[in-house]
Amino acid sequence: MAARSLLAKQTATLDRMSGGRFVFGVGIGGRADDHRAAGVPVSQRGRILDAQLGDLRRIWAGQAYRQSLIGPAPATVGGPRVLIGGFAPAALSRVARFADGFLCAAPLTWAGRLVGTVRDQWAEAGRPGRPRLVCQINVAIGPASVIDRARQAIGSYYAFVDRPDHRPGPITDPVRLAETVAAYREFGADELMLYCWADDPHQVEALAPLLTAGPAISPGTP
Repeated sequence: MAARSLLAKQTATLDRMSGGRFVFGVGIGGRADDHRAAGVPVSQRGRILDAQLGDLRRIWAGQAYRQSLIGPAPATVGGPRVLIGGFAPAALSRVARFADGFLCAAPLTWAGRLVGTVRDQWAEAGRPGRPRLVCQINVAIGPASVIDRARQAIGSYYAFVDRPDHRPGPITDPVRLAETVAAYREFGADELMLYCWADDPHQVEALAPLLTAGPAISPGTP
């Protein structure tokens, strides 16, 4: 329970330090080794996350937690912006209940049904407007050695996934990358994060001229 008050304090502090620009992304997690390391039973992870998110919202709103007020107050009224990622129905339902937007890690071939579900639940909950939609893709731009290292890193990270089609390889072709960015823009993404899996920092410089105006593009690291 003390971890929740600490997390609330840390995120509120980041929100104040960034002048309200901090975005808090969370998800239930699918790796059994992560849950073993954290001492969290996989079968109870959803229930625990729901309780954590509810407590965070109350603390950020200035309500007492375990008979104590937890500070500092965040710069953003109601707390930092929250993005929730997920694939299962229970995970998607958390967006309308606790979040400001949806972090969609699914490829466009099946992202539509996830986003549709999130938006329908958002409307049913009486939330105004629509949830912010942040998508992500894996990329690796550069010489063959850079691309090979990126593929190895992705393969190692997603080794726990049983289905090969759920192990997304990186986009390595500049033309295909430009087409993919345009497709996400058409899809309605508010922001698209590019996950650069290789360890070459010059990927960011290589990516910059390939991207055109549209939704915010964020070169990221997994």
